Amino acid sequence: MRELANIRQLYKPIQPTVKQSARHVSYVEFLPDLRLQNYIYCYWQLQTSQALNEPFHYRVVADGCIDIFFELTDPADSYVMGFCKRYTEFPLENEFNYVGIRFLPTMFPQLFRVNAGEREAEISFLLPEHPSQQPLFHKPFTGQGMFLTIEVDNVDKLYKDLKKKGAEIKIELRDEPWGDRHFAIVDPNGIGIDLVTYAPAEQK
Repeated sequence: MRELANIRQLYKPIQPTVKQSARHVSYVEFLPDLRLQNYIYCYWQLQTSQALNEPFHYRVVADGCIDIFFELTDPADSYVMGFCKRYTEFPLENEFNYVGIRFLPTMFPQLFRVNAGEREAEISFLLPEHPSQQPLFHKPFTGQGMFLTIEVDNVDKLYKDLKKKGAEIKIELRDEPWGDRHFAIVDPNGIGIDLVTYAPAEQK
């Protein structure tokens, strides 16, 4: 495995300071063991000290890193957040305790032997109990708070096409200050789908 011993000195991923409901939300980073510092930038924890009055929106800027994180009170609520090119916002509940590992750039695929350039992904949205599918795929999704963001080349065209087909639009087509032009629908299992075309704000 190729080690980049000086990457920590050359690169410092920084996430926004938690400002919303700051009195009751804390974000802390912990330095890993010296032997892991060529691979892991930090361990981190994002948690509430008491229930908030409203759901919390956690804002993440693109930093070139890949994170593994999970909810301490619900181990099933675990994720790998891959490399992204733009600002992202995660809607959370009003109580949470997330812990994570932030890998330095290029380290995650080397440690886990994942080459994104050699892999393809497919996302399917299925009606529960559909007769064309095997029993494994019949059960409906019963969780809450999950959504997918899919970046597309022309969000305006996709919006018009789905409207013509009678799709129910949950969030109408709109522009965001950070560069997103997007709209949202809901799949048959209740999962929110955010469809977006991104351009830096100054180019819009």
